[in-house]
Amino acid sequence: MPDCAGVWGEDALIDECGVCAGDGFSNGYYCRDLNILQDFNDLNANLSGQPLEIGSQNWTDGRLDSLGLSGIGLTSIPESIGDLNSLVWLMLYDNQLTSIPESLCSIYSNLTVFNININFLCGELPSCLIDVNIGEQDCP
Repeated sequence: MPDCAGVWGEDALIDECGVCAGDGFSNGYYCRDLNILQDFNDLNANLSGQPLEIGSQNWTDGRLDSLGLSGIGLTSIPESIGDLNSLVWLMLYDNQLTSIPESLCSIYSNLTVFNININFLCGELPSCLIDVNIGEQDCP
């Protein structure tokens, strides 16, 4: 079979940006990280706009390392959050979250700052978290 460039016997693949044999970056940003921010948009009806416009962000060498989404009315966190493996700072406090995906555990040990206080996390938590990790919640 030919690869994405139409060359027989080669193995070029389409990257996260949709580019054949690309490096996964577009305009200096890692496309997978941008796609995950788009997942936040898609899951939360109150969010709109481009992925780079969501909350506060810091990027280092094209990778998302800090994400602040506090007080913006989030109701859902995408499963894909577990793929943000360069993230070290995550702020999700003061939203309307009722659950956290288990995939967060894939990056939780990398996080030096994590705040998810003041949500509605009253049920089962991902295996990497305990009540003390989630702080004060608005539970009945």
